[in-house]
Amino acid sequence: MKRVLKIMIATCLLCVAAVAFGPKGQALAADYQTIELSEDDVSADAYTAIQAALDTARDNATEKTPYEVIVPEGTYILSGGLNIYSNTWLYAPGVTFLKPAELSNNMIRVGDGSSTSGDNDTHEGYYYSNITVEGATFDAQQGHNTVMKVAHATGVTLKDCTFENTVDAHLMEIAGIEDFTIDGCTFENQVISGASESRYEAIQIDILETYHYPGYLQEGLQNRNLVFKDSTFYNVPRGIGSHTAILNNPVDGVTITGCTFDEIGSAAIQGMNWINVTISGNTITDAPRGIAIYSLRTEGVYLASTLAAEGGTKTLISDSYAPLESDQNIVISGNSISTGGSDPYAYYVKSAISLSGLSLAAATEGGSISSGTGDSVPAGDYYLSGVTVSNNEIYTDGHGIRLLYTNDATIDGNTINYTGSSSTNTYFGINVRDYCAGAVITGNTVKDTASHGIIVNGSSKAAKIARNTVESAGGSGIIVESSSTVESLISNIIKNSAVNGIHVYNKATVKTVSDNEIISPGKYGIDVESGTVTAIETNEINDSANTGIFVYSFGTVNTIADNIVTSAGRYGIDVESSTVGTIKYNEVKYAGIDGIYVFKSSAVKKIWVNAIEECGGCGIAVESLESAMKIKGNEITKCEGKALIYLSPDTTSYKIKVKDNTLTGAASSPYKKTHGIYAKNCKVAVSGNKIVKTKRAICFTKSVKGTLGKNKYKNNRAVNKCFI
Repeated sequence: MKRVLKIMIATCLLCVAAVAFGPKGQALAADYQTIELSEDDVSADAYTAIQAALDTARDNATEKTPYEVIVPEGTYILSGGLNIYSNTWLYAPGVTFLKPAELSNNMIRVGDGSSTSGDNDTHEGYYYSNITVEGATFDAQQGHNTVMKVAHATGVTLKDCTFENTVDAHLMEIAGIEDFTIDGCTFENQVISGASESRYEAIQIDILETYHYPGYLQEGLQNRNLVFKDSTFYNVPRGIGSHTAILNNPVDGVTITGCTFDEIGSAAIQGMNWINVTISGNTITDAPRGIAIYSLRTEGVYLASTLAAEGGTKTLISDSYAPLESDQNIVISGNSISTGGSDPYAYYVKSAISLSGLSLAAATEGGSISSGTGDSVPAGDYYLSGVTVSNNEIYTDGHGIRLLYTNDATIDGNTINYTGSSSTNTYFGINVRDYCAGAVITGNTVKDTASHGIIVNGSSKAAKIARNTVESAGGSGIIVESSSTVESLISNIIKNSAVNGIHVYNKATVKTVSDNEIISPGKYGIDVESGTVTAIETNEINDSANTGIFVYSFGTVNTIADNIVTSAGRYGIDVESSTVGTIKYNEVKYAGIDGIYVFKSSAVKKIWVNAIEECGGCGIAVESLESAMKIKGNEITKCEGKALIYLSPDTTSYKIKVKDNTLTGAASSPYKKTHGIYAKNCKVAVSGNKIVKTKRAICFTKSVKGTLGKNKYKNNRAVNKCFI
C-alpha cells in the first residue's frame, strides 16, 4: 500500500488552534509539526496509516516541537489498537472509529503495549506528557474491552470526543496520571450484563495494580489534578468513579463541573480516597444515586508496598495507619440532581448525595470481603473531613444528603424534595449519623420527606442547625437522637410534620433550641424524650395536634422560656416523668386541655411569669412533685378546667409556693365551674394572688398542709375561699 504523509510546519492558523486546544489548556509557545493524513490512506487501512503517523510523532516530537496528526473526516474501522505518545495531538473532528468484533485491544491507549498481546508498557512515573486527542468518536460496537486507557502520564487532554458502545467494559480507564482533562466529551451506551462492580464506571480512576490495571508497570503513583468539564454521560452504569485506592496516597485534585449525567444505572459519581474535590454545576437525572464519596472501603484498598513489589518499583508511602487529611476540601455545590429507582448491580442505600468515612476496629483489621480484592486495611478511623455541600437542588425517592463518619461538614442552602412513596418511612432529607462531628446545617429547604426532614443520630455532633425550612416531613421536622449532640438549633421553620416539629430523643443533648417557628405538627411541637436540652426559648409553636412543648420519659430541660404556644390540641407545655428547672415568660393560648401540665414523677422547680389564656382545661396543673416548686407571677385568663391553678401531686414532702399570680375566670360565665386555686394532697403556701371571676377563689382539701396568706379576691362566687 502506498502511504502518503504530508509533513509541514504549522501555519499561523494551526498555531492558533494549538494555543486554543493545547494540553492542560495552556498557551503553547512551540509550533506544531503537522502530519496530515490523506483520505485514501486512512480509508484503505486506518489503523496502519494513523499508527505510522503516531509512531513518527513518538520518534521525533519534543516538548518544544510537538506533533499534530490530522485525520480527515469519515468513518474508519480500526484493525488494531492505537498507541499515542508524548507531545502529540491527534486531531480528528468529524471522525468515527469503529472497533471490529475480532479486535480485543483498547481502541486507543497512551504508551506502549496492548491489552491482549502480553506486551506491557515498562515506563514508570509520569513518563508520557503533553498529549491531546480531539474531536474523534470511538465506537466499540459492543466490544468487551475498555475503549481508552491512560497511565504513567501528565498533561493529557481529551476534547470533544465521544466514547461509546461497550459491554462489560469501561469506556475509559486512567491510573497514575496528573494534569488530566476531559473537556466537552460524551460517554454513552455502556452495558453491564452481570453484577460486575469492577466495570461499572464509564471513566474509572484506578491504580497501577496487576489485577486492576494490567498492561502497565505497577507502581504506587498518585492520581492528581483531574478535570472533567462540560461533558455528557448517557446510559452508563456509573459516570465517573473509583473503587480502588492506595492507602495513605489519595487522589489529589478532582474537579467535575458542568457535566450532564442521564439514564445512569448506579451512581453518576462515586469516588473513593479523593481529596481537594470540586463537584459543581452538574446535572444528574434518572439515576438511583447521585454523588457518593467514600474515604476508604473494606475492599479495593491496597498498600503502596504491594504495588511496588509487583512492579519492582520503589515507594516511600507508609503501610501503617495514619488518619486522613484533617481538611480534605471536598466541595459539592450547585448541582441539579434527580434520583429514582434502585441500583440493579449491588445494594446501596439510596441517596442523592452521600459522604461516607470508615471506622475500622481492630477486630475488623484485614476485613476485605471474601469476594473482594485488596490488602488488609490497618485498624483506625478513616474519617472524611472538611466537606461542603451547598446550593444543590435535589429531587429524590431516597435520602437527600447523608453523612457517615464525616467531620467538619457544612450543609448549606440545599433544596431537597422527596418524590418517592409516602408509605416508605426510612428516608430522610438530611441525615448526619455514625460519629460525625462539627456539622453545620444551615439555610436548607426540605420538603415532603418519607420520614424525618433533618436528623442527627448515631453519636454524632453538630455545631448548628439553623435557618432551615422543613415542610410536610413524614416523620419529625428535625430530630436529634441516639447520644448525639447539637450546640444550637435555632431559627428554623417547620411546617406540617407528620409527627413532631423538633424531637430530642434517646440520650441526645442540645444546648439551645430557640427562635424556631413550628406550624401544625402531627403530634408535638418540641419533644424532649429521654434527652437533655439546656434551653428551649423564644420559639413560636402553632396548632400542634397534641402538645406544644413536651418533656417526657426522663428528659431534662434547664429552662423553658419566652415561647409562644398557640392552639395546642392537648397541652401547651407538658412535663411527664422528667426534670425541668424553670418554665418562665411563656405565652400559651387556646390549649385544648391545660396550659402547663406537670405529671407523673416529674420535677419542676419554677413556673414563673407565664401568660396562659383560654385553655380548655386548667391554666397550670401539677400532679407530680419531685422537688420544691414556686408558681409565681403568672397571668391566667379564661381557662375552663377544674381550676386556673390545680395542685394534686399526692405528696407533702415538698412545698409549693403559689405567689403573686393573677387569675381570671371566663367572663362569659364567671361562676360556671372553674376554681381559682384548687389544692389537695400537698403542702402549699398561697399569698399575694389576685383572683377574679371564679367559682371559688381558693379551695383546699383537708389533706392540704401549709399556709394561706393574704390574697385579693373580686367577683368570685359567694365563698371566696374554702376548705373541703
